[in-house]
Amino acid sequence: MTKKTYEFDEVFSACIKGKKERKFTDHEERLNNFLRGAHKVFKVHCNYQIYHAYKDESALHGWNGKELESIYEKLRRKKSAGRFYYTKLREMTADGKCQICLYGSVESLDHYLPKESYPSLSISAHNLIPCCLSCNGKKSTHKPKTANDQTIHFKFDHYYDSNWLEAQYSHNSRRITFSPNKSNYPENSIDHKRISEHLRIHELYELYETLALKEIRDLVIRANKNNLNIKTTIESEIELIFENAKYYPNSKFTFNQWKLVTFEALLKSKDFISNGKNMLNEDNFLQPPEYDFA
Repeated sequence: MTKKTYEFDEVFSACIKGKKERKFTDHEERLNNFLRGAHKVFKVHCNYQIYHAYKDESALHGWNGKELESIYEKLRRKKSAGRFYYTKLREMTADGKCQICLYGSVESLDHYLPKESYPSLSISAHNLIPCCLSCNGKKSTHKPKTANDQTIHFKFDHYYDSNWLEAQYSHNSRRITFSPNKSNYPENSIDHKRISEHLRIHELYELYETLALKEIRDLVIRANKNNLNIKTTIESEIELIFENAKYYPNSKFTFNQWKLVTFEALLKSKDFISNGKNMLNEDNFLQPPEYDFA
């Protein structure tokens, strides 16, 4: 089956001309050429994972940044001709999940390099990330200055092809914490720093810890309700993740990655294997703090 490819000129034309059949003005023709060129140059940077090295030359070539930014509004506006391509860009994920947090559902597009600083990429497909509303804009105007500062780009980076995340469980603090997988990405490596930056900027440390604690609570409830061994219950959950991966192999490295490494951390914890079934009976577990505001 031949894969359908949408050309940049199609997208630009829909944004500028809408549904009208007419020729470009000279101004529009020059703008199309400039933005198409920027789109292609940025792809080269993407292929080498040097997003930070891209230089926006809009002002250098005499283009008004606000004018270029405004084209994106014509792409996303409902009932516009450009909306067709906006929807297609949002659908560029097999699982329908946000390609930033890998948890929420895709509801919008986020500019990998902010359009305010890189207006030449305002409608470049390579610069638009399918994401949930929660993730959209979290990094605000963050501009990577070095390779270490670059967040993960779902389309051009390789992280989601293998284990990129790991978790540690502490029974004393009853917390699960996350970090880049040090086995695959040593601490001082650029990859480790990039994953750390991605987790920090998009507040994924907090999100994954919250999700993991809920998963642990539900796991303990199931084990107690069905009188199951806690270790067997964890192993069953891991088996289910790998069973689902038969249909979508990368699921264990994308929307199930935080869950998989959580279960693996629980299996490594002797305290949890021995005492996990009792954790819901422990004092202050999932209880609100003992203070208030008048």
